[in-house]
Parts: sequence; structure tokens; C-alpha cells
Amino acid sequence: MAETKKKLDLRMVMKNKKMPFIAGGVFLLILVLIFLVMQFAKDNSTETNSRSSAVVFVIDGKEYYKDEILKIAQYPMERISQSEESTVQEIFQLQKKIVNAEKLGVNPSEADINDEMSQVLTDDIKKSEGYKDEYRAWFDLVARANAVDRYVNQQYAPGYEGYALVFYFGQRIDYGDDYKPEGLNDPALIAQDKAYAKDKAEYYHAQVKDGKMSAAEVSDVIKADPKLANQFYTVENPFKSSQEGDWTQKIGYSDVVDAVVSQETTGVSELKIGGGYVGGNFADETQKKEMFYYFTALEKVPSTKVVSQADFDTSLVSLNSEFKYIRDYEVNVQPGEDVDINSLAKPEAEQPQQSGVQNTEGAQ
Repeated sequence: MAETKKKLDLRMVMKNKKMPFIAGGVFLLILVLIFLVMQFAKDNSTETNSRSSAVVFVIDGKEYYKDEILKIAQYPMERISQSEESTVQEIFQLQKKIVNAEKLGVNPSEADINDEMSQVLTDDIKKSEGYKDEYRAWFDLVARANAVDRYVNQQYAPGYEGYALVFYFGQRIDYGDDYKPEGLNDPALIAQDKAYAKDKAEYYHAQVKDGKMSAAEVSDVIKADPKLANQFYTVENPFKSSQEGDWTQKIGYSDVVDAVVSQETTGVSELKIGGGYVGGNFADETQKKEMFYYFTALEKVPSTKVVSQADFDTSLVSLNSEFKYIRDYEVNVQPGEDVDINSLAKPEAEQPQQSGVQNTEGAQ
């Protein structure tokens, strides 16, 4: 009996020794739960604070709140006295354009956007009296929307850069109204010119492809060789879009332009043969003759594709969007509250007038 009691006492001792560990674990669990609850409350408070005003419009399921939109609206409202409602409406249209472009796979590069920014946010504006850094948000939105235009209703995307290396042999094939070359259409002389151009093209193509010469060096060689010269046109290398002209204008040869567009990655293309229209008869396909060998060395390709204006507009019309802007005097709107604009009454003085809020669904 005494032995049994001793064993029971021993179990009690062991149990009592475990109690501090169990109590400590429970206390730690409570602390963790308190921390998680506080963190959740903090995150929820942050989200509430960021949405401390009414929804002014919705685009593709995303809500845009008045406080954030008015931050963007500062420049046109403060510097050119544009009304709040018209400015919010304009921001709505610009943002719709950007979202629509994204849905179509049109994503202008940061270089595109920065270039547009330099054109809308000029030094004169930044140096003008009263200019504030907060105004940049407006110009950033405008620049992003303008950058979309580079890829809408354009035959070619603007982002190609590199070298078009043309080895011309059409000196006795092509002619103009006031220019008739000696030996025009002479088969023997044409064959001689073509063989010379092919030999040079094959040699320099291999040099560039093997990394023994740069495309810029080969471009200089071609310019210095009168036997490879086109009396009517010279490629401007390196080609790229700029304010002075589109990259396609720098190349000039339609076959080369099409080859550039078909090349999806940077690097050196295969050697190809291209043609031109004899006597400038661009509408007559029978007048297109082989006139040059060429290859391209692309250093940059565009980050996005181009879409037609019709496709862009069709997508814009079907884009799920709603303009929900409400002027302050119309109703006391609670943060994040969805309000039926059509049910709102105007003040007495404005009763005869139509609602100042426009239904812009599908507007462009």
C-alpha cells in the first residue's frame, strides 16, 4: 500500500512539473493570437484609410476612389481652372484607354512612356511659377495614354532599332524621269553588278555573324563603295524612330522593313534578296524587280504589338466601365458606399437642368 501511494505521489510530481510548460505554451499562443488580431486591424484600417472617399468610376472591375483621383487632377484644376467634374471625366477616359490597351496586349515600354513624358511635361512647365511635384501624376497619366497611340492604328510598331545593310545592284535596272543610267537594262552589266553585290554581301554577312566586324563598320564600308550605291536612296543607319521620322522611313526599302517586322528577336538575320519598283511605279507589281541583297542586325525589338483602330475601338466599347462621380453637394456619401446617381436630386436652383453627371459608358 505504501508502495502504491509512493507511485501516485511520483505521478503527481511529474504532472506538476509539466504544468509550467503547458501554461507557458498557452500564454505564447494567446500572444500570437493577439498579434494577429492587431495586425489584421491595422491592415484593415490602412485599407479603409486608402478608401476614405466615394467611388468615382469603375473600370474592368477595379474601383477608383475620389481622393486618389483628385490627387491626379491637381494640375488641370489648379493651373488651367478646369472643373472637378470634367477633370475626373477626362481621367476616366484616359484610364479606360490604358486598361483597354492592356487587355489587348498593348503594353508600351517605359522608354515609350518616358519619351511621351518629356513631350508633355516640358522644362517650361516644370520651371513655371507655382509648379508642384504633385502635378507629375497628371502628366504621367497623359504620357501613358499617349504611349498607347504609338501602337494603335499603326502599320508597324515603333520600337525597332538596328542596322539594315543593303548591297545594291540596281544601278542599271532602275531609272527616273530625269535619270537614265548608262547601260540601262543591259543583261551583262546587270549580271556583273549583281555578282559583285552578292560577293560583298556574303562576305560581310559572315563577318558580322561571326563577330569579326560590327554592323556599324559594315555600314561605313557600304557607304564608301560607289559600286554598292543607290543613286536614289541611302539607308540611314542605325535606324530607329525619333521625332525626325519613323524607323521605316530610315530604311526606305519595303522588303527590308517587312523583314525587320518578321524578325521577333534581336541579332543578325539571314542574307536575303530584295526588290524595288522600276521607275517609281509603286502601284504596278509587274515593275518590281530584284535590286539588292541585304541582311539586318537588330539591337532592339518592340515590347508589344500593334492593333488596328477598329479593333481598339470595338474593345473599348465593350470594356466594363461605369462613371459614378458625384459632386459634394449632391449627397453625403459614406466611404466606399455605392450610390445610384440617377436617384439623386439637385438643389432647388438646379432642378430645371439636366444632371451634370454624364453616362460615358463606351465613350471614347
